[in-house]
Amino acid sequence: MAQERERLGYAISAAMQQRGFTEAGLARVLGRSPNTISRWATGETVMSALDVKPLAIALGVVYDLFVDPPEVPTYPIKDYLVENQSRNREGK
Repeated sequence: MAQERERLGYAISAAMQQRGFTEAGLARVLGRSPNTISRWATGETVMSALDVKPLAIALGVVYDLFVDPPEVPTYPIKDYLVENQSRNREGK
């Protein structure tokens, strides 16, 4: 369980960094406290299922990144950005 939390925390942290979000900024967007975002990003706690979609939308990533995060840190976060997913499907 700790390994899954670590993978999820890394995914959240990497997506935040890629999109230029601070914990406080993401907390405002999601209506959560900065402390909650910090605990998610460090893997201390995990978000509820109800938080997956709003978090993915706010960070502009596909939901799969938070549902089944890949191994740490063997992936580029850019592969999970929504605009890159659209390009991959269009064959560009």
